[in-house]
Amino acid sequence: MATATSSAQPQTSRAAQTGYPTGGLRFDWAFVGLSILFIAGLWVDGWAHFHNQVDDSFFTPWHFLFYSAFGITALFVGVNQWRNLNKGYAFRRALPEGYWLALVGVMLFAVGGMADMIWHTLFGIEAGSEALTSPSHIALAIGMCLVFTGPLRAALLRGNTHGWRNLGPALISSTLVLTMLAFFTSYAHPLINPIAAGPGGETEDVESLNQIYVMNADGSGQTLLVAERDHSNASPMWSPDGTQVVFSRSSGDFDVLDSDLYLMNADGSDVTQLTSADGAEYGAEWSPDGTKLVYIHETDSLREIFIMNGDGSGNPVQITNNADNEWPVHWSPDGTKLLYGVEGGDFTIMDADGGNATTISPGMTAFLPVWTPDSSRIIFSGQNEGGMDIYGMNLDGSDVTRLTQSASFDGYSVISPDDQQILLTSWRGGLGELYTMPITGETEALEAVNISNNTALQVNEASWSPDGSKIMFSATGRSAQPSAGNFEGQDFGVGSILLQAGLMTGVILFMAWRWQLPFGAVTLILAGSTFMLTLLNDFYVLTLGALVAGLIADVLICRLKPSHANESGFHLFAFVVPMIFFALYFVTLQAIVGVSWNIHVWGGAIFMSGMLGLLLSYLMSGAAATATASATAREATR
Repeated sequence: MATATSSAQPQTSRAAQTGYPTGGLRFDWAFVGLSILFIAGLWVDGWAHFHNQVDDSFFTPWHFLFYSAFGITALFVGVNQWRNLNKGYAFRRALPEGYWLALVGVMLFAVGGMADMIWHTLFGIEAGSEALTSPSHIALAIGMCLVFTGPLRAALLRGNTHGWRNLGPALISSTLVLTMLAFFTSYAHPLINPIAAGPGGETEDVESLNQIYVMNADGSGQTLLVAERDHSNASPMWSPDGTQVVFSRSSGDFDVLDSDLYLMNADGSDVTQLTSADGAEYGAEWSPDGTKLVYIHETDSLREIFIMNGDGSGNPVQITNNADNEWPVHWSPDGTKLLYGVEGGDFTIMDADGGNATTISPGMTAFLPVWTPDSSRIIFSGQNEGGMDIYGMNLDGSDVTRLTQSASFDGYSVISPDDQQILLTSWRGGLGELYTMPITGETEALEAVNISNNTALQVNEASWSPDGSKIMFSATGRSAQPSAGNFEGQDFGVGSILLQAGLMTGVILFMAWRWQLPFGAVTLILAGSTFMLTLLNDFYVLTLGALVAGLIADVLICRLKPSHANESGFHLFAFVVPMIFFALYFVTLQAIVGVSWNIHVWGGAIFMSGMLGLLLSYLMSGAAATATASATAREATR
């Protein structure tokens, strides 16, 4: 009998439990901490993608950190699930109320992770927007959102609550969800791709002015870095250590031969003028050791080559004097020689001091020569029956090989720092865009891939950062000019604003309809999600506008008290908040780099974002009224 009684005791400890195990705020805050860790893992991996730090393998350090963060979160959920199952709770009720779908999210993410590994093995690593639309990644995103919304669901089921202590987990949860939605639609997000940035649309000569842009090596995160309304900024070239950039700046009047060399930090700050001679200085390139700059000095249509110290000290030294109209000029990889093109289509190689000049003829009209990384060959643009293509040849002019067949203009070749790719500007799509193609020993034409893919810009010269993660280029803006007949850029830009206005306003209205939000709640949602996004493209200054917009929205909550009990205040709040957010977005852009859109476009985008918010508020209140009426009708029929 004693044995029977003893064996029955475990049965008693596992007696069926009704309801849910106790969760409460402690559990909510712990879960929020894990969710933050989880999204931090995603952000590390996302940052690596945005900065071209991934390779063609699933097993990367970035994936390791991402999946490790998932593992910690999954362990917390799994341990609590297992412990409560042993206490007799049903499988779907073994976590605190509101967290069942978090368990589903963990399982979905685990399945999605396996699918992601298979997807990468079969189809390779995604680049650009591919990483945001791939089916396996979408499955991971859904799983993460189900995890993040656990504290939000718990707060909803818990009933009325107020204050930061009680609503904090739900507010952070909603911020993480909005951040995830913005991340997976970042291919159409004005914070990630500020298409409106550029010289003011009221400037008549804006289309003829080059400005300097920077982007990730895969073409994502295109950002205007240097712009001036009355000057053209062109030919950016990174220093060998990646900290500085030399470029040329000229007046907007291209009939006047007037440009000088300028130096700036790689982030566009601390712009310093290096030259001020009569005529034009341009096409500068750093010596491999970073101590010297070689450049072209042009006066009265005659070009000569000069060398100066990289910091602008001392006097420039002229090293050619033969009126051959040299252009462009490049250091050899070992810094001992210079290569340049001359009028008539030939090339010249000489010592870095100007001695021992040797002429090379490629046997065609040719331009824009550059060295290959091992100094054994020259890559150049050659004229043919269809236009200009990229060619390669030996240093003695032999073994001329055609590398592209675009029936257009291919030029401005740049070799990647890892010596694996050629970056070129091509007009094969009707306007200048940046393409990459592999460097191989093959003789047939190679496939070039469009990486800039932006019809709002006409791209010219480009430069690869020394670590290969960034590309800086000069381009003329097109989207602000109706006369250009090209509206695709601004159309996409306005569409991206409306998409993000809908997502942002929807999340905020959901929270405001359900609770009286404490002061600072909207600031957290707007500034938090914006800051997270700008970590990806290093455009942190946009967080300032979001911070101010959030504070204004919090003041409006205190004054208007938007809720189901005050629908007029709710609708006004929904109309005003997105307009404030995007108005401050444009103000920030204007202060930093200018806005290329005219008032018809940016003013209309702001107003339409408010109209979209207003529509969402009526849909939300109408749906709530319908639900209430249905519940009342059901009660009446009982």
